[in-house]
Amino acid sequence: GAANRRRSDMENLLSKSVKAAATLLERKDYEVLDRGWEPGCIPGSGIVALDGDTLVFVGVRAREGAEGGLPEMPGAFRKRAEEAAARLLATNGDRVGDVRVRFDFVSFLVLDEGRALARHVINALGEEGA
Repeated sequence: GAANRRRSDMENLLSKSVKAAATLLERKDYEVLDRGWEPGCIPGSGIVALDGDTLVFVGVRAREGAEGGLPEMPGAFRKRAEEAAARLLATNGDRVGDVRVRFDFVSFLVLDEGRALARHVINALGEEGA
């Protein structure tokens, strides 16, 4: 019914947003490693990338329509992102080695089929732990 259609629309918006965020990062010379990182508060909406020698965990959010402006980073992002990053590093420590870690956040406001505003917040969680 309507609830399933809304969920499907949200999943479609999210998958398009993650793809657009990956393109945005690649244009800035990030190397996208994974588009399936799970920061928890935003299911399926994470990207792991390399920015030079820094491993970057990127949360992605999107909203449709001009009302309300660009989506903000959810308050729970810090705790959940740090936990998800720690899990990924713990299970891939042999591949990752000793690297700097940073958290970014990308948000989109989709205006219509071909147009969206984008905001990329670098080091969204500040300097702690950098």
